[in-house]
Amino acid sequence: MIKTTKYRALLPILLVFPILNLISACDIDKVHIRYEMPYEQMREEAMQEGKKSCIILIDSIDMKEYTNTVIHAMKHSDNVLWNFIDINSTDNYWYKWLLGTFKSPFTLIFDKDGQIENIVFGTSEYACTSIESTISPCSEGIIRKNFGFDKNSVIPDRILSANDFIESHMQLIADTSETYYGKYLKADSLAMISGYPFSEYLKLYYGSHVFSRDSIANMANCFIKRHLRSSYTNMIYSSLIQTISKMFLLENAQSPLKVETHIAKGPYHIGDTIKIVISITNTSDTEITIKQILTSCNCIESENNHILSIMPHETLNYIFNMNIYQTGRIYQEINFITDSCMPLVTGHINIFVKQ
Repeated sequence: MIKTTKYRALLPILLVFPILNLISACDIDKVHIRYEMPYEQMREEAMQEGKKSCIILIDSIDMKEYTNTVIHAMKHSDNVLWNFIDINSTDNYWYKWLLGTFKSPFTLIFDKDGQIENIVFGTSEYACTSIESTISPCSEGIIRKNFGFDKNSVIPDRILSANDFIESHMQLIADTSETYYGKYLKADSLAMISGYPFSEYLKLYYGSHVFSRDSIANMANCFIKRHLRSSYTNMIYSSLIQTISKMFLLENAQSPLKVETHIAKGPYHIGDTIKIVISITNTSDTEITIKQILTSCNCIESENNHILSIMPHETLNYIFNMNIYQTGRIYQEINFITDSCMPLVTGHINIFVKQ
């Protein structure tokens, strides 16, 4: 459930070039670095100090590397507050839903008035240049504005300004003076403009404080039917659909399906085929059918892709083979569509492939 105090800052981060590693971590100016600070608190502090701010979404695995290098790459850290957010934390999933991306790093850059100036993806030389030009006090213009953003998100094409669209959602979340009904109306307006899943989620959340349970449950069911098999589901919004199911259909009760992912032990290399077993247990007293299986990558093939019904308190094992074609960290999902009150459950695959 969305809570304003849990809204942590978000996005990307900049460059990690070998030369940066020559700089000692002890040189980092701790005064300007924040960790997991709520968005509205970060915005208020930056505005009071007359500073710009960068919200950097990263994986927890890369937190130390980034904090030891990113700040050093910027020549104007005295003019900027930095906020690092672990995008793998469930409390921070809303950043993924907002940006429509599961990738990181991602950086949101705000001006001294708390308005979004730039959105940058990745750690390339170009991303570095874009961020540096945005936070520089003597910049003559932002270089490569929104560099890489359009290619790494699913913000609707009809939205002309990604900055304004994202900013409107963040300000709606952070606004503590508005009533739930007022927020519902604003989220409804955003949803009507774009048909964007995160807008609809906010509409459901704020509406749940105003309308009856039955009304919200109907809205939640409509949301799930609309997005369950769409391109939004894969990777990006599977967690959003599951969250909506738990909040508005299960009413925070225990999910009837328990999912465990078992992956053959590494090390892994390019060219390997990894065996993956997804165990699904039906903890309820009624039969549940797996209606469809969706993988996030065609590199994952099923050994037993026939649809099966899971009897009460029974466990079924679904077996997959994943072909490795790249090095580094790889994250994939296997989504199971069911006929239960938990219409989507997910097996998560998170591995590291050596050179």
